[in-house]
Amino acid sequence: MSATVRAFVAIRVPPSPPLREVIGELAALGRPIKPVALENLHVTVKFLGNTDVSWIAPIGPLLDEIASCTAAFNVTLRGLGVFPKPSRPSVIWTGMTPPEPVVSLAHAVERALVEFGFAPEPRAFQAHVTVARVKHRPPPELSALLDRHAETEFATFPVDQIVLMQSELSPEGPRYTPLVTVKLH
Repeated sequence: MSATVRAFVAIRVPPSPPLREVIGELAALGRPIKPVALENLHVTVKFLGNTDVSWIAPIGPLLDEIASCTAAFNVTLRGLGVFPKPSRPSVIWTGMTPPEPVVSLAHAVERALVEFGFAPEPRAFQAHVTVARVKHRPPPELSALLDRHAETEFATFPVDQIVLMQSELSPEGPRYTPLVTVKLH
């Protein structure tokens, strides 16, 4: 049996002061809300799941080819929302504007990795950054916090690279290790 790593392709997100502040507000809501560690903020471009380690090295050139055809761009993190629905949230996210460059990049990565042998993602890609997970029934204050930050601008930053990450799950939370980093054109 060959070894595997849990992997995904991501855009790393810098934790701006406003983003840090809203994550602190979410943490203050108590135990049902589990904020994402600041060093783990990212956009999942393509989740690969458990991946045979022999596939890791060939993924680098695939990502490099995509990056060489993709110009760096700026995005703004704006607003808070939830998945799957407000009455039963499990993920709290901030959106990305404009979403088009992120969506185009995700589609290019998806096409290349599906041709390489990975399963296609059954859901439509949505450009977002998970900032917290809801582990139990959320407190009523969550709704007011979401309303208050529905249009808040948390950060604008350049997207100039994509990263193949390894994810190691533990009771303390996931630990991400960059395996391959490629610069956008």
